[in-house]
Amino acid sequence: TEYMEAVCRLSDLTSGVLTHLDCDGSPVLAGTSRYLILWRVEDQQCIRKIHSGFINSLILHFPYGFTVGAGPSGGVWNLLTGEMIRSFGDRYYSHLGCNGRFLSAMESERNLMLRDVVYLNNTYTHRGHVTVFDIQDLCDITPDEDIFAANSNPDLLWNKNFSLSKPGFAAQLSTEVVSLWFRRMQFRQWSLEDSYLIFSV
Repeated sequence: TEYMEAVCRLSDLTSGVLTHLDCDGSPVLAGTSRYLILWRVEDQQCIRKIHSGFINSLILHFPYGFTVGAGPSGGVWNLLTGEMIRSFGDRYYSHLGCNGRFLSAMESERNLMLRDVVYLNNTYTHRGHVTVFDIQDLCDITPDEDIFAANSNPDLLWNKNFSLSKPGFAAQLSTEVVSLWFRRMQFRQWSLEDSYLIFSV
């Protein structure tokens, strides 16, 4: 029988509302309405507390963290120094997914959506969009690089855009579909012209 056991309780009463958690081993990365907080589980110690603003979704890829929040882009953070080292994308995102090599970001409709909650009527026709980024490109930072350059020119970083085949967002499911699809591919050994694929959810 599978079961879960509480190992420890991590608490910071000054950091705002908890919005997302991720863990890739010992460290735990928490996103709140104000901060990114990196915790060490063994001794329940806060390793780094970064003033990031509101976090919708995050991925821990130590020593980096990927986030999307209230702004029209995503961020790559060096969790050891506490600095944002790159901003990526040119739109609002609501959810991140990752398969270890690629990062998928679900586009957010700001007028209709709050985090991952949306109310649809029978005439709703918007189809969710997902952008996939190469983690190696996101983390490949050169000295004196403009960390915001990819916001005005998204093609500076490798990325592919996908659209869901049915109306709606399905943020969690769509990012998992894209991640699983890329896991089966030989990474970039497919036609770069195949930039627009349709997925059923």
